[in-house]
Amino acid sequence: MHMQTHSKSGLHTCSECGKEFVTENKLKLHHITHTRQSDFMCVMCDFAGSSRSQLEIHTRIHTNERPFKCLECLVSFRHKWTHKNHLESHAGIKKQKCTLC
Repeated sequence: MHMQTHSKSGLHTCSECGKEFVTENKLKLHHITHTRQSDFMCVMCDFAGSSRSQLEIHTRIHTNERPFKCLECLVSFRHKWTHKNHLESHAGIKKQKCTLC
């Protein structure tokens, strides 16, 4: 799926800003950022999320909450995926890099 972002074929383009998405569903979720029609609005800025969890993750920017902590070096992270990547660096796991990025 990642390589599809490089081919430009089959991408779904936002009519408001031109941003491209691999799936139509991701485009629909993105469209909320333009319409501001969401049940998940940030009270501290103009962020409009498509889910409760997306809003909770966004709110960490304002609160500086970092719930994911590395027990080896005590660094904390806002996002689970960043924490996971960090733990893999301690384990010596190297990710494959895209040759086009």
